[in-house]
Amino acid sequence: MPAETKYPKDGYAPRKGMLSPLISGIGGISLFLLSVFSSCTPAQKLYRFNSSPHFDSVFGNAQVGIFVYDLDSKRVLYTQHAEKNFVPASNMKWLTMLTVLETFGDSLPGCFYNNEKDTLYIRPTGDPLLLHPYFSVQPVFSFLRNSQKPICFLLPYSLPKRYGPGWAWDDATENFMLERSVLPIYGNSIWNFTSNNNTVPPGFPPAPDTSSINFPKRYPAHFDLTQAIQLLADSLHRTIACRYDSTINTPFCIMSSSTDDVLQRMMQQSDNFLAEQLLLMAAYSHSKKFDETAEIKWMLHGSMESLPQKPQWVDGSGLSRYNLITPSSLGMIIQKSIMQFGINRISKILPTGGEGTLKNYFRQDSGFVFIKTGSMQNNSSMSGIVQTKSGKWLIISYMANGYIESLSKAREEMAGFIKRLRELF
Repeated sequence: MPAETKYPKDGYAPRKGMLSPLISGIGGISLFLLSVFSSCTPAQKLYRFNSSPHFDSVFGNAQVGIFVYDLDSKRVLYTQHAEKNFVPASNMKWLTMLTVLETFGDSLPGCFYNNEKDTLYIRPTGDPLLLHPYFSVQPVFSFLRNSQKPICFLLPYSLPKRYGPGWAWDDATENFMLERSVLPIYGNSIWNFTSNNNTVPPGFPPAPDTSSINFPKRYPAHFDLTQAIQLLADSLHRTIACRYDSTINTPFCIMSSSTDDVLQRMMQQSDNFLAEQLLLMAAYSHSKKFDETAEIKWMLHGSMESLPQKPQWVDGSGLSRYNLITPSSLGMIIQKSIMQFGINRISKILPTGGEGTLKNYFRQDSGFVFIKTGSMQNNSSMSGIVQTKSGKWLIISYMANGYIESLSKAREEMAGFIKRLRELF
């Protein structure tokens, strides 16, 4: 954290300059008061953010934290409970994105391999893109399909847990909570599936008493490694062997996809599956183990060690209610991402107005507001970067926990505050 960065008390709003008029008599006092009111800075006006007519009805009984930072002057402009911990939901993807950017180059490793005389050995990396419908370019699949040798997958002895700590069982059937794996396939989902004669694929609940049922476009699948390899074998129209082995050398790598393309999908659509797999990939890159806990410790004791408040970070997606972070610390994560990788690159990864998770917000501010949303029951967050009407670049982290109004009202209140930022600075 830069030495000049300070974390003021709640509601702090620095003025541009100090007034020091020479005052004499009643006329001088009147002139002084006039000067004070007329010189009220945008930051001082921002202190009255809760003057929004709907703030009390939406967040009156909630916990609200706000952090606003000026990238140009490197000054904190405003804080409100910014040093307090909040459940950030998908705003934790900021931490995953920084981890991925620091770990990988411009491409992600799809698999490691060794092309020996009689066998092609493949070691998976946790790459989430194998036969994923949203990614049409499939280098790993093409490489396997073009090989004329028998294929053998080398599997690790230690496998990641399928679900993260603190994930809600109520979400287990939702397409935003998919299982983690060292070898995900088809995005660990069933796509556009129709069941006839009451038959369902492995891992599905029993079909209703009907001859045919159409499932949603994307449904969580529960593939174990054997089933995943069998699905891949069926897609390749050949037999694939597998064994648990860590001794065979696999020095060569097939790159899977552009790092930024995958991060764009993760951030713009808030794709939890990609986030979880990318954190596992980073863990494997550093330790040769699919251990997200070790990777989190690596980052918190490494490039994130200087955060003003240490977060409690347990997963890659933000699905867990165990995740806790302060607006100040998340703001510094955003600042660090920009300082290392540039504001142009970061803004292209994030959604802007009218796109992705912002499709119903900031339409008139498209190209000026780049925000990652986060939400779960009673919790909302918006964190990212904003270019003001005067051209300033600001970092904003706005979190609210414990409200009972609708998500749409919570987001509208947050979006209104961010729009005022653009006008005031």
